[in-house]
Amino acid sequence: MRIHKIIICLILSVFTSEGFSQVSDIVPPSYLISNVSIDENFYHLKGKEKVEITGNPIIPVYYTFDGTDPKLEGKGLNPTAYKIAAGENYVFETEKTHIIKARAKFGTKWSPLRELKILATPTQASFTNFKVTELAYHPNGEIIGTDTIGGKDYEFIEFKNIGPDALNISGVRIDSAVEFVVPDNTVLAAGDYFVVADKPSKFFDRYGQDPSGNFTGNFSNSSELVWVEDADGNEILSFTYFDTDPWPEEADGDGPSLTSVEVNPTGDPNNVAYWKTSSFTHGSPFFEEGNFSSTDSKVNTINYLIFPNPTSGHLNVEGIQKDSQISLTDISGRNIFNKMADHNLTLDLKSYHITSGLYFLSIEKDGMRSLHKLVLR
Repeated sequence: MRIHKIIICLILSVFTSEGFSQVSDIVPPSYLISNVSIDENFYHLKGKEKVEITGNPIIPVYYTFDGTDPKLEGKGLNPTAYKIAAGENYVFETEKTHIIKARAKFGTKWSPLRELKILATPTQASFTNFKVTELAYHPNGEIIGTDTIGGKDYEFIEFKNIGPDALNISGVRIDSAVEFVVPDNTVLAAGDYFVVADKPSKFFDRYGQDPSGNFTGNFSNSSELVWVEDADGNEILSFTYFDTDPWPEEADGDGPSLTSVEVNPTGDPNNVAYWKTSSFTHGSPFFEEGNFSSTDSKVNTINYLIFPNPTSGHLNVEGIQKDSQISLTDISGRNIFNKMADHNLTLDLKSYHITSGLYFLSIEKDGMRSLHKLVLR
């Protein structure tokens, strides 16, 4: 045992003095299922099976079950990550769907990410927690320079896994207003969103991230049935939306989307009480609106032009009218600034000493509010 310790210490001293020349120098963890090595990034369970995350003999491994990377942006450690001590493995038995992400870590250096999707065969009961949470059926368009972008290009529908476990959604189909089939080996982590959009490039331009998928067809601007079924054709959910009172009329071409009243909805999406107008001018795909209540003030339907978004620091805000109140908050609700403006603004966000991340720009005028997601790189 003493000799083994000496060898490990010598190896570590070499690593410490010379360092890893590249991230790829650190070998990532591997996976065994029922004692068989898994080389692909997915595995279909054959019942209850034993899963093993093999650690590193000399440095610790960190892994997550929530779909996030153990490594934060930069080199930090994700607080949701679990640790496997050097020289140890983690073994568990499961018959459920999981998404595991793991890396080995030495000092501030990380191995490449090793991801494994473990897929259980879904049942009708497993889709109880698959909910529709947002629908942009009649978004407004934009004028960018000399180009006019039609509102149809910005349509999207959002679903959420509100349950405590990951969900195998492979083969789930939208088959009514628009058409889309979820690709094979797709796992939706607990609490995660799955957003399907009409034009992925336009979606990215407006929201700063890619959608999960791309549907064909378009939603009706007035009323239509939305039908979602599993891979065997069994209904998961269906609802018909409307564009007239008592349904939220602001979602009909004024900019905001329909979004579920509850963060984790349990009701019937056919019921108007399930829905509200989004607090955000263009809706909030991939985002939990939480405390951003659309009842605090009426939605401002002025089509402000805010660019570039994402931004590296400088931000232009056009369309501002006299006596408008401009404010910026971070994702925790902390106020960054609050100012009055009478005309278009050019802001240097880095001058407020804020870090990269997601922020919310609010423009209020005569009790009407326009709320925008902003990504600072």
